[in-house]
Amino acid sequence: MKILIVLALLFSLSSAYVSFMHSVHANGTQVPNGYGNTGAGYCDFSDSYDSVTNTYSGTFTCSGILNVTAAHVHSCDSITQFDYVYQKPYLYNCPVLDECKITTTATGGSWSCVFTNSSFMDAICNDQCYFNVHTDPYYFSNGEVRGNLVSMAPICNVATGVKLDGVAVVGGVAPDSGIQVPPFYYGSFLNPADAASTGNCFYIASFQPLYSVLIISGCCWGLPDDVYSVEAFQASDNYQTDFYSSYSLSIQNDLPFSLRFPWMPTKLL
Repeated sequence: MKILIVLALLFSLSSAYVSFMHSVHANGTQVPNGYGNTGAGYCDFSDSYDSVTNTYSGTFTCSGILNVTAAHVHSCDSITQFDYVYQKPYLYNCPVLDECKITTTATGGSWSCVFTNSSFMDAICNDQCYFNVHTDPYYFSNGEVRGNLVSMAPICNVATGVKLDGVAVVGGVAPDSGIQVPPFYYGSFLNPADAASTGNCFYIASFQPLYSVLIISGCCWGLPDDVYSVEAFQASDNYQTDFYSSYSLSIQNDLPFSLRFPWMPTKLL
């Protein structure tokens, strides 16, 4: 059975990033092509950013996996809508972010990176990065567990955070032209369109006018099958015209995802 989840959004509505504290749960589900740990093994990351010193740091600990040999922050050169070969929200072989080294022990690790180039935090704050943990067994050569860094734009830009209450949080001022919409963040929950289905999803929509980009990110759980399609409509269009659609996604349960597409909304003068 395939599941169609529809986003019905009404959007009526950069600068330096704010300091934040954050956490990421890394597991085998997020390793492409099913090459991760299929059991209960996981690693929990606690990361933070200090906007005064431009320092990104953190620690992680693992359970249910043996002998951590290395861990990395991987950074995709650009945000892809989806990897259609491996059906994951990041490319299979994104390069390691060499500017942020992680020191490991057999059961965890830590890092503290002072970035001198703003592009490194840009990558983290725009859903281009993930944590990857390597272990000794050769059959996990692509990493035993992975943690996708998604929904980072509101965390990096809104000091008060963004609640999943269906209320848009404006993160800046509108351009002087009086036409473009200011940056905003909007979080809510979704129920399956098929009333007989079970499970839920949450999502956060992050609009960044500097790049004319809308990012839809989130996670689903308890669904009987993968999500294969995501569509977004203007509410006033009565679901007649979608301004975004993506198909053949195969978003699994408990797999944090991030979809990005060009978009420039306008407001009434």
